[in-house]
Amino acid sequence: MSEIRECAVCGGPFRPRKPEQRFCSLSCAARHRCRKIDERVPGWSDGTYKRKVCGYCGKPFDRRGRESPDEYYSRAFCSRECRFASQRTPERREEARIRFLQAAERGIEYHMTAEEQARMREKMLLFLELHGISPERAKQMVDEAPPLVPSTD
Repeated sequence: MSEIRECAVCGGPFRPRKPEQRFCSLSCAARHRCRKIDERVPGWSDGTYKRKVCGYCGKPFDRRGRESPDEYYSRAFCSRECRFASQRTPERREEARIRFLQAAERGIEYHMTAEEQARMREKMLLFLELHGISPERAKQMVDEAPPLVPSTD
């Protein structure tokens, strides 16, 4: 492998270490990748690319550090907070309720294991106590509450 090749980016001569090597250095390989991305997404490397708008708060947002164009353009929200907040909207809750009812009509049963039910019970108790409800009253409320999901028991 003593042949001398010409770098596909800078045109300089180099001795390849691997048969498929096309560039003389990592910086030339990086420059080539940037050019390929700019061909596909104009303005990506110089920051003049088309900005996206958050699907929840409506603010335009930029790409994250080393985010690729595919990752950036597949994101719908500017942050995790906006993504989670969008999932808590009344419309999303109604969609989930409808999906649950449709699944029930098709005969698909949703169920929680005893371990999941115990974990949910602990979360509910903690939530109620954090909101100023006495532990005794919280236990009573949780005991009287209808099950969130039908169990298999």
